[in-house]
Amino acid sequence: MRRFKKIFFLPEFYCILLLALCLIFLHLGQVKIENAIYSRASETESISFPFAKNMRSQEHFEISFHVINKFNQPYELKVIPDDCAESVIINGNFINLKNFPENCNYTQGFTLPDSLISPYLVGQKIHYSLNMKNKGGPAGIYVEPKSKSILFSIINISTILLIALLSLMVAKRLGMPKKLYLLLLFGIIIRVCFFLSTPYSQYTHDVDGHIGYVQYVANNFSIPKTDDCWTCYHPPVYYVSAIIPYFLGTWIHYNEIRMLQIYSLLFSLLILFFGILFFKTFLESKALFCASWLLALWPLFILVTPRIGNDQLFYLFHTLCLFGGAKYLFSGKGKFLILATISTIFALWTKSTAVVTIGTLFLFMICGFFKNAETFKPNRSELLSWILLILALVLFGLQKILAESSLVGNASGLHSGLKVGNEAINYLFFDIRSFILEPFTSAWKDGLGREYFWNYSLKTSLFGEFTLATTSFGKTLATITSVSFLGLCLYAFRGFWKTKCQAIHWILILQGIAFFAASMFLRIKHPYSCSNDFRYILPVLFSFFAFIAIGVNLEQASLKWKISGYALITIFTLSSTILLLSI
Repeated sequence: MRRFKKIFFLPEFYCILLLALCLIFLHLGQVKIENAIYSRASETESISFPFAKNMRSQEHFEISFHVINKFNQPYELKVIPDDCAESVIINGNFINLKNFPENCNYTQGFTLPDSLISPYLVGQKIHYSLNMKNKGGPAGIYVEPKSKSILFSIINISTILLIALLSLMVAKRLGMPKKLYLLLLFGIIIRVCFFLSTPYSQYTHDVDGHIGYVQYVANNFSIPKTDDCWTCYHPPVYYVSAIIPYFLGTWIHYNEIRMLQIYSLLFSLLILFFGILFFKTFLESKALFCASWLLALWPLFILVTPRIGNDQLFYLFHTLCLFGGAKYLFSGKGKFLILATISTIFALWTKSTAVVTIGTLFLFMICGFFKNAETFKPNRSELLSWILLILALVLFGLQKILAESSLVGNASGLHSGLKVGNEAINYLFFDIRSFILEPFTSAWKDGLGREYFWNYSLKTSLFGEFTLATTSFGKTLATITSVSFLGLCLYAFRGFWKTKCQAIHWILILQGIAFFAASMFLRIKHPYSCSNDFRYILPVLFSFFAFIAIGVNLEQASLKWKISGYALITIFTLSSTILLLSI
């Protein structure tokens, strides 16, 4: 009973209580969609969003639905059409959408503002009917109302701050240094803000395939065959686990797709948290601060935050492998090795890229055993970890053999326009001029770096395969980010060259080599630009951050060298953060 009473004296309890109240209020007051209907000729079907259906080019279809607005709050309607929304009828009032410049934008879509909607509102239920046109391939649409209420905005901000505050409380209990609190806080806030402002279809890859995989598992309670959907060749762990937030969304009448984005947001926050704890195992004071600073504000880590797919879960499992492995290496405690092993097994069944995670775990196992063992007999935890890993590898190997599945199951269906050169020059040459002058890249356009392995890999390590800005201001920020990135590479190299490498440093170096070797192998085997996307090997940045931090804070380095290093990190993170917040 006393233990139960102690809960009421914990600040975490009241933080969780306030957070729960905010979430309940946001849920009850949400502007939501009901009774969505698809119509084409004599065909009618109840649907949910996002909606997709195969049909011929130039065919017309209609999407109708109700928007329920219990508190009569102002809102806007985000519409992502596939391919075009030609008109909309709001409570019987016709509006021509051909004058909207983005009415055929199937990636970012367009927005019906509150000023357009409000004159036609009658009561709490509003009927919409969209006239759509397909221009080729599958047709579809995604619709999401977004509240513009000041009260709800305040509650949203309060929710963000409470999440950040709760994270700091947990960090304190786990022994995270106080000087990192502000970094952790800012890292959480920018991730949540970016999540709130990013539609599910933006800055993503094969998102409909990933959603289709989750929906198949949710509807059938079974794993699909590799050809049942575009991404069904992937291992199942993410998609099986994703039915939990998916069903939760259904149960509480909240957008299931948004729930999958929240799931990814949770992974992103955990990666940040355990990534800092990983650095804490072997970096001291100032170096720890630098590495955590880069992790908190690196643009690609923020860019992937709201992305639906198995990438984020793989990043988390790899991060847990690094954290558990490092803790085992320095403490000799078997429980951390078990954590690293289980994380590696789940990583392997999440994404094939985890072959590098296996190698990383193996290095931690070997180095930790010889560093900590008093005798050459493994303890029970070590023995259990080896048995679990061997069993997982055997099962995974048998599954691959029996299924006869390739590394990239949909490679044969990739568009020929994604093909790139596969000669030695494509892997050895680095076009520094285009890297600086053209900071963004594209999987489809030559001249932006896709031809060269290193150009494409390093560009996508910053901004992905996307043009994040078209204005001169945005391009300038991206160029500053790219130039300062090259400067950070020099610090990373000197950090490696000047430090007396111990086991943890060699593990990070070998991990980095393995990730880039895997990326190069994939591009050679499947010579498409998208094979070279840095998102496949994003955890390699943990190696990069560590050596930058070491390089900046070298004991034998001059004061000018250290000040320049901190200035570079400041310029890099400031320019990239402003860029992300401005898009």
